[in-house]
Amino acid sequence: MVNKSDLARARYGAQTFDCALPQSWVDSMAARGIDARAHFVWLYPAGDIWGYPAPIDSAGDAIATQTENGESE
Repeated sequence: MVNKSDLARARYGAQTFDCALPQSWVDSMAARGIDARAHFVWLYPAGDIWGYPAPIDSAGDAIATQTENGESE
């Protein structure tokens, strides 16, 4: 069975990521009627301590496109 970590490693390689998403981001997406939990990780590129939502599958890509790269408003 493939999980979020497997999908994130396949897409982002050795970059640091967290499968746990910030609750405030999850809540803001839910307020827009989007459940993005299964389709995103929080990615921390080198030197970035804050990170950002990063899609891990095609559904996440569609959500990111629809919501300006997964950012909440």
